[in-house]
This record gives sequence, structure tokens and C-alpha cells, in this order.
Amino acid sequence: MSEEYLIQTSEMEKLAELSEHFLQLTEDDQIDYQKITDDLREISGAQYAVFNLYGPQGEYFNTMAVSGAGKSIKVAFNILGYDFTKRKWDIDPIRQNLISGHTITRFSSVAFLAGNLIPKPIADALQTAFHVGEIILINISKQDEMLGDCVLVMQKGKTFDKELIVEIYSRQIGLVITRKRAELALRESNLNFKGIFDKGPIGIAYHRMIYDKSGKAVDFLFLEANQCYQELTGVNPVGKLVTEAFPGIEKDPFDWIGVYGKVAKDGAEIHFQQYLQTNQRWYDCLCYQYKLDHFVVIFLEITERKAIEAALSEAEAINREILANISEAIFILNEKGEIKFQSSNLERLFGWASKDVHGDNYLNVIHPNDKSRFTHEFNSIMKKRIKRISFECRMRMKSGAYTTIELTALNLLDNPSINGILVDLHDISDRKEAEQERIFMSYNDYLTGLYNRRFFEAELNRIDTERNLPITIIMGDVNGLKFINDSFGHDKGDELLVKTAEIFKKIFREDEIIARLGGDEFAVLLPKTSKAEAEKIIHRINTLVAEVKIENFKLSISFGFETKQNSDENLQDVMKSAEDKMYRVKLYESRSLRSKTIDIVMNALVEKSDRELTHSKRVSSLCERIAIDLGYKTEQVNQIRMAGLVHDIGKIGIEESILNKTEKLDEKEWIAIRKHPEAGWRILNSANEFSELSEFILCHHERWDGKGYPRGLSGEKIPIEARIIAVADAFDAMTSKRSYREEITVEEAISEITRCSGTQFDPMIVKVFIEKVMKKS
Repeated sequence: MSEEYLIQTSEMEKLAELSEHFLQLTEDDQIDYQKITDDLREISGAQYAVFNLYGPQGEYFNTMAVSGAGKSIKVAFNILGYDFTKRKWDIDPIRQNLISGHTITRFSSVAFLAGNLIPKPIADALQTAFHVGEIILINISKQDEMLGDCVLVMQKGKTFDKELIVEIYSRQIGLVITRKRAELALRESNLNFKGIFDKGPIGIAYHRMIYDKSGKAVDFLFLEANQCYQELTGVNPVGKLVTEAFPGIEKDPFDWIGVYGKVAKDGAEIHFQQYLQTNQRWYDCLCYQYKLDHFVVIFLEITERKAIEAALSEAEAINREILANISEAIFILNEKGEIKFQSSNLERLFGWASKDVHGDNYLNVIHPNDKSRFTHEFNSIMKKRIKRISFECRMRMKSGAYTTIELTALNLLDNPSINGILVDLHDISDRKEAEQERIFMSYNDYLTGLYNRRFFEAELNRIDTERNLPITIIMGDVNGLKFINDSFGHDKGDELLVKTAEIFKKIFREDEIIARLGGDEFAVLLPKTSKAEAEKIIHRINTLVAEVKIENFKLSISFGFETKQNSDENLQDVMKSAEDKMYRVKLYESRSLRSKTIDIVMNALVEKSDRELTHSKRVSSLCERIAIDLGYKTEQVNQIRMAGLVHDIGKIGIEESILNKTEKLDEKEWIAIRKHPEAGWRILNSANEFSELSEFILCHHERWDGKGYPRGLSGEKIPIEARIIAVADAFDAMTSKRSYREEITVEEAISEITRCSGTQFDPMIVKVFIEKVMKKS
């Protein structure tokens, strides 16, 4: 045998030994990179060897081991300034391109090999210090994936000639590294899967179905169940039947065993959500067949989600109910201006059903005169991307009538939840009417609808120009308004004012200024009107006034007027002159009017109750006789007689139903009756000739002991005329038949008056009445 053959045999044996070592590596054994490096140095005959392992993506490498004389390597570390073992290096792309696709690459120097990893002076120093000759780089790869490399440093003058054996060994190294990486990935994958299985957020369980003799699924056995399954269900079911793990599940409304049995037998995959009564929880389940009669269930507990869904559903129902009942209608328009949503209350508010208003036909319900503005406003929010607009327009309701709406549009095209223009329609017709009413009331009288003093005075300034001369102002004052209010109530007084206003409206044109200045005063402003024309106008007014009656009371108006003839005159002075003339006329007319009004009121009272006439006459006669027996003079007797006649004049303001009631009066009705002395006082006090009588009428229900009304006077603080009326009134009331009771005898009445002498009645009046008046009777 030749020496060369022996060497090759020895090398192959060595290679077989190394391969055997690789084959004996277990899953738990780590790759011994130092041994690999030493072996490569030995079989290659290199002076030094360095093994580099690439990162998973090939973007860096780590020096895993260095082989050679220990002292020399330390010297190399000193020259470099660091220990490069286990050092992480960035990949040099130039060197990488040189070695890519080659198992063996030869380098002539350390500097050429190192590239930019080691500065050239240091690389040259290493070259010289260690007598470096040829440098061989062995590419460790597997299926074109570069896993690492081994650098073999030959001694200067020595040739590398072990290409074949080194290449074979390098391929075995690549296989080992690949295998170890695969084992590591598999281990990590298993660990990850186990982590997911045991600690993942979903429950997983593996089962075997159990059938009865007929093949019907009757139970199933838990083979595996992860930790999450146990946490979600509160049960550790492994090794148990489902009827053991969840007692009573076979009675659940949902057929869990039957459904899963179909999957285990037929292989159909199902996904469903179901409530499990045994633990009162909701689950979202996916069930599939793993193999015949075996199935896997993957599920999430969704109890909380279901509660949220229920709450959301309830909230949506509430929102729908709110939208259906709020006072605003809601639209959502898309970018084309077409309706994509409308609230259900549109029909309730405006009469339009969903089928009536859709797409862009809503423009048909906008008033023709408002369409151009409507289109302009919406173009601004659509095209110019204005965020918000608000304006008023008129909208046609289903009935055909138009109503005023306030329209607010909000640009929510960028909001993914809305993705449109949110439009709010609010019917403001009531508000607009109220605004018009406020404007009207600011310049008009609320009762008559005529202009008020504020407007009239403003018009004085506007009309006071030379071109309007002559300017006439007519002032009018309704006579007897206070008397009507006191006698018949303010409703009748208001009626008097309204009828007066109606007469003015008939006489004057709409563009002429008629105003109620306040109370019973009216004024008319007439540009280009002479005195002669004003007199004719007042005559025409009086002709109409004479035809008006309220409660037999004839309407009467006192007029005064004045005319501005030239521009030098002050119009305010002209108005003052007209007012003075009116008051002079009123002073004259009122004297005769007041006397007539007392008869009018008494006649009206008689019309309300026939009994009041006879009662008043009898009381008047008794008062006259008492006064005579008291020794009063004729004038005083006549005054007391008249007071007795009108003592109940204040009852004119009391409802007929109360005056003529046949049953006993209730508390509220008594309060109304007790107000008649004050009402009588106001009526009589309005006429000067009856003002003294008014005091007697006011006090005729006062008592001697101070317990009467309305002022609670006592003794001689009560006018004697009122004390006389009190006795006469009581006597006649007791001896006359009333609607609510029968009369009593004269003797019984005298006895009652005697009993009340000194408490209700003046003892002196009682004595005169019994001893003189009644004896004469």
C-alpha cells in the first residue's frame, strides 16, 4: 500500500468518526462548535480555524469558536484589542458576494478576507505576526441557504489540498445545523401551541362521542380541555362524561349532545351562539370533526357581550322611541344630496310617510320661493365643506299647508358612523306666530287691536311734515267706563271698548292712525284733514255710537279735536289742545249721564231678579218711616228713603243663578253676596250727587257689635243712615218669602230684632222701630 492511500484511508475513517458523532446527537444535545472547529483545523492541516454562525436572516454572524495555539490566539486578541470569540459582526456585502454560490473560497491575505471588519493596518499586522499564508473560507450551507462559514488560516508556504474531505464535512455540518434549527423551531412551535392551547383566550376541548345500541348520540367524553375552557365554564371536565361535568345538560332546551353527535358522525362543521342553562352563560361555539366520532369545540364566553348587545338593543329601541316622539324630524343625506335615513316622526310632525319623501325629491316640499336659498345653502355645506349651517324656510306639509321650519345641517361626511349630512327640521311656526304677536303687541293695543300710545307718538313725529298739512288730531273719551266696570264687571267694560274700536275702524281707513292711548281714551291722527272735515267725521262717529247699548247703557263718547294749520305750530301742543277740548266736553256730558246711570243699573238689577224691586221699595218705605219718627227734616228723610231704595244696587254684579238660588248658598256664593256693599259704593260714588249715599250703602251690613262687614265698624262709627237701613232690611227679609226659605210672622220678626238689639242692631233704632213704626202699622 502506498503512503498516500493510507493517508486517505485514515482521513475517511476520521470523517466517518465525525459523522457518527453527528448521528448520535439527541434532541437535547447542543452543537459543539469548538469540536467542529478543531476537527476542521485538524483534517485540513490549517494553522488556525475560526467558525462563524450566521443569523436567521443572514444579516449578521457570530464567531462561535477559534482553534489553534492558545498563546498565539491571545496574541491575536491583543493585536485586535478585543476577544472576537462570540462577537457579533455585521455581514460585509463585498465578501458575501465573493463566497456566495461557492463551497470553498481562497483569500490571499487577512485584509482581503476581513474587508471593512478589521482596519487594514491591524489586518497586515496579524498577517506578519502569524506568518499567514493562504486563507480558505468554507461556506456552510443547506439548499443554497448560507448557515455559516469556517475560516482556515494556512501557515505561510503550506498549501491547502483537502478540498474534498473538508467539503464533505462542511455539508454534514450544514445538515446538523439545519436539523438543530428545525428541532428548535418545532420545540418552539410546540411550546407556542401548548401556550395557546393552555393559556389562549378561547376555550378548546377534544371529545369522543358515545352512542347507544341504536346509534343515537347519548353522551360524550372529554379527552382534552385547555385551561381557558375550565375558566370559562368553571368546570375541569377532562376524563368526565358531559352529563357528569354538567349535570342536567340533557334537559337543556338546546340539544347539545344531539348537535355535537351529528358533527362527530357526519363531519358537518357548525358555528352557533347558545345559552347554557346549567351555568347560566352564553357561548359562541365552533364545532368540527377531528376524526370519526371525535370532535373539537372551540368557544368564547359571550355572556357580557350578550348583556351589552341587549343593552344596546334596548338603547336603540329607546333612541327609536325618542326619535319618533321628539319635536324635530331628522334626515341624513349622502354626498349626492339624497336621503339615506329619515326619522319615523316625519309623518307625525309633517304628514309625510317614508315612501313619500326619498332620494332627492324632498325639494318638492320646499316652498318655491325658498328653493334657491335651500339649494345654495346645501351646496355650501356639500361642496365648500362648511361644517354647520342653519336657516329658516317654508315646508309644505302633506295637508298642502306650508309651515315655517328652522333647518340645521351638520357636515358629518368624515364621521364613519354617519358619513353624511345630518339635517334637523324643527317646526317653528308657533314661535314665528309668537314673534309676530310680540311685534304686534309692541305697537298695538291687546284688547282692541288698534295702535297703542307708543306707536301713535312715533307716528306724530313721522307725519309732522309740511306736505301733510293740515294735520288734525281727534281725541275721544268713552263716558261711563268706570261705572260699567263697577256695575256690570270688567268684561262688559271691555265689550264697551271693543265696540268703540269697531266704530272707529268702520269710519277710518286702514292706513289712518287710530290708537287707544290707554283706559277709556282714543286718538285719531289725520294728515291733510281740515277742521270742517274733522267735524263731519265726529258727527258720523256719534251717529254710530248712538246705536250701541250694553246692559241698557247707551255708549257715549266725548270728543275734542284740533288742527295744525301751518308748520310753525307744535304738533304736541295741537294734541294737548284737542285733549283739553275733549275734557271740557266730557265734564259737561258726564253730569247728566251719571244721574241716568243709577236708574239704568236699578232697572238691570230688577231684570235679574223681580224680588229685588219689591224688596227695595219696602225697605225704602220702612227707612222713610223710621227717619220721620226720628224727627228728621224732609231733605234727610228723602235721602234715607233713596238710600233704602238703592241699598242693594251692588248686587248687579252678582250672577242671576246666585240671586235666584232656591237652595242654601255655599261658602263661595256667600263670599260673592258679601261683596255687594262695596260694589254698590263704587257705583254710587261715580256720580257726585250720590257720593254721600254711597257711604250709607257701604255700611248697611255693619253690626253694632263690630262683627259686620266689610270694614268691621261698630256703634256710632257706623253712619246712622246705614243703621236704619240695617233694621229695615232685616225686617223685610224675615217677613218676605225667599227662594230658599219661607217667611216668618211680623211678631216673630220683631222678637228676633229685639233679641239682636245691642249686638247686630242699634238699640235706639230698634226702639223707635218697634214702639213707633210698628205700632202705627
